[in-house]
Amino acid sequence: MVIGACDDRPMQKGLIFSAMAVLLGTSAVTASTGWGPFQLKVPARGFGEHCVEMAAGRSMRYDFVSAAEVDFNIHYHRASEVFFPVKQSGVRSSRGEFIAPHDDTYCLMWERTGEGETSVTGSIDETPKRATR
Repeated sequence: MVIGACDDRPMQKGLIFSAMAVLLGTSAVTASTGWGPFQLKVPARGFGEHCVEMAAGRSMRYDFVSAAEVDFNIHYHRASEVFFPVKQSGVRSSRGEFIAPHDDTYCLMWERTGEGETSVTGSIDETPKRATR
């Protein structure tokens, strides 16, 4: 099992997020999955994730607003490595489009390094597959 992999199996997912919290020294972790609107709480010195399955070449539009500054990234796992195609520090909002380079689970993650919990609300929408030439 890869620590930190986003996984749809609830039991393993809970164990993975708990292990990540211990490894990162965070007090808590929140997680959600799926397309569409979402809302999650990000604890002080903790993080929250929202993960989606994507096929190669598919794209997503994402946007979010946070009540306090967070570090944001989109990441995926390959064996024991973690890749971060999108990374932003100290943001309260962001929007963009991301195209999956290969079939995988992609996770949007918000980390709160400061004091106090924050809420993150937003939406992740799958966009139509682009025509290839």
